[in-house]
Amino acid sequence: MMMQRKYVIYFTIVIVISGLCCALAAMVAGIGNRFGWWDFHTGIRFLKWAAYGEAAMIAGSLISLAVAAFKSKSAILMSLIGTIIGLTALAIPASMWMIAHRVPPHP
Repeated sequence: MMMQRKYVIYFTIVIVISGLCCALAAMVAGIGNRFGWWDFHTGIRFLKWAAYGEAAMIAGSLISLAVAAFKSKSAILMSLIGTIIGLTALAIPASMWMIAHRVPPHP
């Protein structure tokens, strides 16, 4: 029983750290474009893959939340924090994507 609890906590920690890394990658995408480290298309590619990573992290965090529901209160708290981080970091690229699909295509 105790070993399963440790695995749930370790899995949750990995999920939260990966979510923070994806959020950092999303921030670096804009900063790198601004400082001229790469062009606009590379920054958008960074942002796209960071959003995919955040979506996967949200799914993993919700799975961790479901598994941790009866195991550990600290894992539940970390899962909720991971979900909030993921949703916050995913909101910006998702809103950009929705705006981009509302405008007509460039000829």
